Amino acid sequence: MSEMEEVSFKLSRYKPETYIVIEGDKVSNEFYIIQEGSVRVFETVDPIIKGTKEGVLLRKGDFFGVVSCMSQRANMETAVANEESLLLVVNRENFGLLIQKSAPIAVKILRYFSKKLREYDSTLTKLTFKSQTEEDPNHLFEIAEFYYSKRMMEQAAYAYKKYLEYCPDGGYTTNAKMRLASIDPMIVLAEPELVEDKSIEKYHDGQVIFCEHEYGEKAYVILKGSVRITKFVNDNEVLLAVLKEGDVFGEMSILENRPRSATATAVGDVELLYIKKENFESMVHTRPEIGTKIIELLSDRIWAIYRQLANIVLKDPTARIYDALMIQIEKNRVQIKPKESFTINFTTEDLIKFLGYSMDEGKKYIKSILDSDKNITISPSGKIVIMDLEKLFKDVTFYKKKLLMDLKIQLSRKGN
Repeated sequence: MSEMEEVSFKLSRYKPETYIVIEGDKVSNEFYIIQEGSVRVFETVDPIIKGTKEGVLLRKGDFFGVVSCMSQRANMETAVANEESLLLVVNRENFGLLIQKSAPIAVKILRYFSKKLREYDSTLTKLTFKSQTEEDPNHLFEIAEFYYSKRMMEQAAYAYKKYLEYCPDGGYTTNAKMRLASIDPMIVLAEPELVEDKSIEKYHDGQVIFCEHEYGEKAYVILKGSVRITKFVNDNEVLLAVLKEGDVFGEMSILENRPRSATATAVGDVELLYIKKENFESMVHTRPEIGTKIIELLSDRIWAIYRQLANIVLKDPTARIYDALMIQIEKNRVQIKPKESFTINFTTEDLIKFLGYSMDEGKKYIKSILDSDKNITISPSGKIVIMDLEKLFKDVTFYKKKLLMDLKIQLSRKGN
């Protein structure tokens, strides 16, 4: 008997061509691990991520439905039994127990999540900013120079030091040393305060926790304060997120053994619990609540980027605008009720930037909608107001059903 069976999970059998989950369906408290057979999984974003609509064929030991289950969001994928298949059905409530019984399963899920998040993030950056730089420690000098030009000496000193650490024979070592010599030694020598027996690091406002392109040996849990996550795109620092107490970050680098994909900086006084690469798996086993928390947070991050990518697949500008507004409502976990209004913390300019349109193009599309659809208005403060949430939901559902019909037609043609 396997470790998973000892946890008393149920088994379900599916006949060939049976739909197991459908993208956009209501929130599920279960995910699936394949025990026998195979399942083909499709996502709306497949054409822009993989360049194909064929989906991915999963086999014994593979899993699906985890992101939607652990983030408590609507299904992100459509799963169809490729042949007669036996699936282990894992309830969300039993996830901690699953980790205790088999930590490698949790680590496998985490590595899959990390890879998927990096894949999604890379694609979104390319599509939104028309640019993408592969992680490489040689780029640390460019980041240091950016900070130096902005007179952000603490951040510059950190990046110069990391450049010299990882690229001792790099082409800019002399320049980096000269720059460091021009910065106050107290700034150059600054390090986080360590509380060794508790695996805690303390940072002050503006202090760099880690920098994009450096290698990472730790993941972090925020115990106090906030952390800014930024990325350098087209020679500018772009804000990706501001994380708060209880959030986890830095896990991707230790799971994939690749350089950091973003920069983390303290906002105010910050205390962090750190998890070292070498004891990550044992920590997940001994403290399943942390493993569960990381998976929940990663699930929500994957869902947010997935929804943005899925929006790009909707070619019609009206469909994209309706769906973008729905994404903001879903992020806030607002309950959809008829005749219920909601003010989105978005201006029309914010919406245009989110969609990636030029200002002129975006204003034209939005004006057309405001002129024809009285369900969407602008508040005196410039925020977008939805007068009837259920109507917006129905409009978005209409466009998504058209996409699902296209997928079903594709599947039927493939079967003939």
